[in-house]
Amino acid sequence: MRFQKWFLLAVVLLVAVALALPGGAAIARKQVFRASLSPDNELHEVVGSTARGSAVVVSNMDGSFNFTVIGRRLSGPATGVHLHAPADATQTAPIFISLCGSPAPSVVGDCTYDADGNLYITGVIGPAQLMAAGVTGAQFNNYLRSGLIYVNVHTALNPMGEERGQLLEP
Repeated sequence: MRFQKWFLLAVVLLVAVALALPGGAAIARKQVFRASLSPDNELHEVVGSTARGSAVVVSNMDGSFNFTVIGRRLSGPATGVHLHAPADATQTAPIFISLCGSPAPSVVGDCTYDADGNLYITGVIGPAQLMAAGVTGAQFNNYLRSGLIYVNVHTALNPMGEERGQLLEP
């Protein structure tokens, strides 16, 4: 009986250590990344905006990523919502993945709005979108863990971006 307890304890400890090691199970467990979207985070002048929003990206065990982006008080309809990478909060980067709007193809097509007129999009970034961006799920996850992906909401009044936020682990 005593041997069984020690054996079980040893197995539990080994599994815990394996899961804690870098790269050991980074994709196997869900990870959540959040961004607070604001015109103040843009690296260029933003005109006529009191926008505020949020974004969440969650890794899935199958290597895909769920996302939700909400934008409030935009100066007008969003023309595109994108992930830009690789860049930290002090840098700009090209569009990495188009979530909605232009340029096409985007993950969810048109940018949609809720009953109150707020931007609200949700979808899944799967292998096809990652392949089009030239990365694997593990590389995308590494960009996220390194804080090198930002969300940018574009409007006609602010075509370079009206609000921006860096995706970070809480």
